[in-house]
Amino acid sequence: MESVRKKEITIDDIIKKVAANFGLKLSDLKSQKKNKDLILPRQIAMYLSRRLTDKSFPDIGNKIGGRDHSTVIYGNNKIKKLMKTDIKLKKMIDDIEESLN
Repeated sequence: MESVRKKEITIDDIIKKVAANFGLKLSDLKSQKKNKDLILPRQIAMYLSRRLTDKSFPDIGNKIGGRDHSTVIYGNNKIKKLMKTDIKLKKMIDDIEESLN
C-alpha cells in the first residue's frame, strides 16, 4: 500500500490561515504595528509555525515581519500558557491546525 505523503506546511500557509481566520490582511499580520487586534493572531501564527514546521525561532521571526527570535519564543510560550486555561482559544487554534493538515 502506498503511503500518502502529507503536504509540507509552510510558515506562509500558517500566516495565511491565521490572517483569514481573524479577517486580517497578511500585511497587517507581518507589520510592525502593535495594536491588540494583531498581537494575538501574530502569536498564534508563531506558535503554529513552531509546532507544525521544523523552522527555528529566528526563521519564524523573519517570516513574520522580521521579528527577533526572542519575540517568537515569548509568543510561542504565551500561547501555550493561554491554551491551558482558555478553552475557546485552544479550540480555535486546534481548528486552524486541522484546516492546515
